[in-house]
Amino acid sequence: MRPHTGRKKERDDLIVTWATLFHKYKVQLVQESDAHTVKITWPIRPSRDAGSAEGFIRDDDNGTIYMGEGGWGAPLRAADDPKPWTRSYGSFNQFKWLFIDSEKIEIRTVRTEGSSRVAEVNHNRIFETPYGLTLWNPKEGDVVRIMNDRTPTSPVAGSGGGTTAPASDAIPAQLDANGNLDVTYVLTELCQVQLILINTDSMQEMARLEFNNQPPGPHKKSIDLSRAPAGKYMLVVKNNGRLNKRYALRIE
Repeated sequence: MRPHTGRKKERDDLIVTWATLFHKYKVQLVQESDAHTVKITWPIRPSRDAGSAEGFIRDDDNGTIYMGEGGWGAPLRAADDPKPWTRSYGSFNQFKWLFIDSEKIEIRTVRTEGSSRVAEVNHNRIFETPYGLTLWNPKEGDVVRIMNDRTPTSPVAGSGGGTTAPASDAIPAQLDANGNLDVTYVLTELCQVQLILINTDSMQEMARLEFNNQPPGPHKKSIDLSRAPAGKYMLVVKNNGRLNKRYALRIE
């Protein structure tokens, strides 16, 4: 619709025939091709209102993320036409790597150069990045997340497949006098650990901490939540993509 290269023409007709339907039916992610560049947008929707640009306006609550634009196997074009609502863009051979579960969608961009140096995926840990794989890491971050706000009572899915215990199994917790939450967990192997803070009123991810190469054994982390807005929260602990523990708390 809006190619990020000057070599391709702008397509107002596609905005009318497609983008309006994506917005109407609440499509959250669209893959575009043909321009032979790389881009990912902020959530956007069709608009001609003040603040819009080239037929779209950023809308983090109701917008659609557009990614693309087809860059593997055909000659690349210059990425010389970014938009005000573009998140990241470039020009290199790539494909998208998606994780999809009931909690969220995660989008990564894999650069295809050096593919001969990439190790085989571990079949027991299919969500771990294989050795040698090169991810695009623009200044806006290498992972784009779309959180699921439509099923607030559904179970949280572990990355290993299936579902975990329901939210009622969360451990009640409260902040100390300094606004810190003490989090403990036990690992049985070397792990990548994620601590994910979710506002359960809006089902939006508020923060995420990642700790690589955590050894087996007991661990304790102190999380500063003194600046978090008032509301109900879930602090999810994952190791190697699997649920380890959940804490439920209310911040007044």
